[in-house]
Amino acid sequence: MAWRVATLAVLALQVSAVLADIQDVGGPLLSFVRLPCHFDRTEDVDAITVQWKFLKGGDEFPILYYCDVLKRKTERVIWEGDLREGDAGIGLLDASRDDEGLYSCEVVNIAENKQQKTTVRLTIREPGSSGEQSDPPAAPANQRSEAEAKSGTSVAAIIAATSLCVILVVGSLVYVKWKTNGTRAMVTAYKAVDPGRQGQGGGRPLVTITVTDGSFGGSQVKQVSVV
Repeated sequence: MAWRVATLAVLALQVSAVLADIQDVGGPLLSFVRLPCHFDRTEDVDAITVQWKFLKGGDEFPILYYCDVLKRKTERVIWEGDLREGDAGIGLLDASRDDEGLYSCEVVNIAENKQQKTTVRLTIREPGSSGEQSDPPAAPANQRSEAEAKSGTSVAAIIAATSLCVILVVGSLVYVKWKTNGTRAMVTAYKAVDPGRQGQGGGRPLVTITVTDGSFGGSQVKQVSVV
């Protein structure tokens, strides 16, 4: 019986720790809200990949990838971060009740084999409700005009598409980065273990994939060759 009590106590502490790590963010209905995400600064920002997900009903909906180039799943999500300053925050335009919930930010430093996660809980307030900010943060002018020109889509309605930062399994788990060049791209996979020994056998490329006749805006890749 004593060990059960001790086990429950440990579980309670673990749950409390997880809840304590959640950052609460609120904003008025149909306003611009910023979701923060900070990580350890590094000089090698090219080794950084960022993935934001919306967590709802036990499902995860990818909403933004940052891997050399930016990929958004909806025009209402904008990049607000500065990787050189350890900032991977995003902004959400015209926030609605459907956008309420938990958001996960995962930052991976491939060069240092380091992963950091941030969880943000978004709450939307009705206009005039208590605790409403008198002067909510404003979205950049170019992003406001872009949003006005396109119909809004709730984050919950986003369907996951092809990601920019791909994870392949070739014998063991490897991280993949690519850089686009028109409709072609070279994808290089690096070992997740000891990538700092790059060029010495520890982090050298395992697989090179050439993607042709494919657009990275969501259309299907027609041809993939492994060399």
